[in-house]
Amino acid sequence: MQTNITLWGGPDTAKSRPVRAQRPCSCGCDEREGPIVGYISGSDKKGNGLTIYAPDEATYQRFVAVFGEQK
Repeated sequence: MQTNITLWGGPDTAKSRPVRAQRPCSCGCDEREGPIVGYISGSDKKGNGLTIYAPDEATYQRFVAVFGEQK
């Protein structure tokens, strides 16, 4: 299974974001890599982070099992 990873960062980004699985926003703003089932995202205290996209439900459920899910 292949998934996309985005590296992001800077002073105006989310800082110290804990890594959790989450579903995309219903407005579509989370689908920059094309339609996705969900993703995990996290960052350090400087706002340098990464997002890994789940292209299917099985991958998303693996994210949930390993990282937990944001409610």
